[in-house]
Formats: sequence, structure tokens, C-alpha cells
Amino acid sequence: MGTVRYTLQLRVEGVKNESRPRRFTEIHINYDVQCEGLTGEALDKYLRITERVCPAVQSLNAGCRLAYTLNE
Repeated sequence: MGTVRYTLQLRVEGVKNESRPRRFTEIHINYDVQCEGLTGEALDKYLRITERVCPAVQSLNAGCRLAYTLNE
């Protein structure tokens, strides 16, 4: 079994309602990923699966616009 070198950096920005309830209305996640042998297409697929199955993302996604940028 070999090893795979990778780096992952996330930058998250959000917008909240001015009035109460002060909840996030928009969240943008900027993924900066570098990984040998991982294509942008495959990573995009993994991120889309995460949007569907991750409980944290699901709780934020209720009434919230979630977007991401992928930098390879």
C-alpha cells in the first residue's frame, strides 16, 4: 500500500440575516485541493455526494444557498 500526498485548504465565507433570526442565508466554501492522480471531475463528484449525505451540510442547507469553488 502506498501513500498519496495531498494538501487541502478551506476558506468559508457566509452571509447572515440582518434581522432575527440571525441565521446564515448564504455560505460559500472555497476548496483548494492538490492531490496526485485526483481529477477535478472526480473531486467535483465527491463534493456533490457530500452535499447530499453530510448531516452538517444538510442542516445548513435548509433555506440556505450553499456554493463552492474548486481550485486545483
